[in-house]
Amino acid sequence: AKTLEREFGLRQLYIKYEGDNPTGTQKDRIAFAQVYDALRRKYKVVSLATCGNYGVAVALAANLAGISCKIYIPETYHTDRITEMEGLQAEIIRLPGSYEDVVVQSSVLAKENRWYDANPGGSNTPLQITAYSQIAYEIYEDLGDAPKYCAVPVSNGTLFAGIYRGFVNLYKRGKTSGIPKMIAASS
Repeated sequence: AKTLEREFGLRQLYIKYEGDNPTGTQKDRIAFAQVYDALRRKYKVVSLATCGNYGVAVALAANLAGISCKIYIPETYHTDRITEMEGLQAEIIRLPGSYEDVVVQSSVLAKENRWYDANPGGSNTPLQITAYSQIAYEIYEDLGDAPKYCAVPVSNGTLFAGIYRGFVNLYKRGKTSGIPKMIAASS
């Protein structure tokens, strides 16, 4: 961060590193929240579509919880994370179409088979946003206030919305002096 501050003439640049999570991404936050929700609601199978990171996170959470995990991946996508998913006992199913097509198909299959639909941005969006809001609380704990700006990768929007919600909640509770200006970035 100090090098970037010098290079770009910035002051007080902080970076929130999510690489120490079990699978190395922020996706663990929603994966564990959703698998816990699936257990609480007595589902035996959790399913989702992924391009890689999220699938590994759900596969790990499901494996630890002792429930089955079905992961749908577009036929044309290739990722080294498939080996990790398989090592965590997830069933990998390749489907034709774009990522968005595969998400829709996996949600339909989850509904038809009464599986827990863990797709981001679906019916579990409020749960995902709540899980991601924890990042704002961690930033607040480290800084003692909200930053002036907060840049976040967007993906499907749940990470961005969750962090924003966390800062709004902190501000409403009088914990911070303001809500950061949120900067949407490409992941």
